[in-house]
Order: sequence, then structure tokens, then C-alpha cells
Amino acid sequence: MSIRSSRQMAVTLKTSNLRVRSDSQTLIKVLTNRAMIKEIFGVVADIKHLSSMFSYISFDFIP
Repeated sequence: MSIRSSRQMAVTLKTSNLRVRSDSQTLIKVLTNRAMIKEIFGVVADIKHLSSMFSYISFDFIP
């Protein structure tokens, strides 16, 4: 997923604040509501792990 690779790039660039926008409403809901969907568990776990490396991070759904 592009969110995961974008965050990896932001970590490499030593960015401390990140705003993530995605057209995947399901993924944004999982990331913001701490819900879990079995099919994307690994991706979500990776994203959440990388998120801990930022001072500020937000997730927004864009249609």
C-alpha cells in the first residue's frame, strides 16, 4: 500500500509531522478508530508501527 511506503520515506527524510490522506475509507477507519480487519492486519500493523516514529500524525479520508 502506498501509505506504508510513504511513511517509510518520511521516516528516512526525518520528518516529524505527517498528514496522511487516502481514498480508502476502510483503511482510514481502521487507522483512526483502532478497529481491525483481518484481511489487512499486517499492513495496518506496519503502518501503526511506523506511526510511532512521528511527533504528530493524522489520517484523513478523501473521496
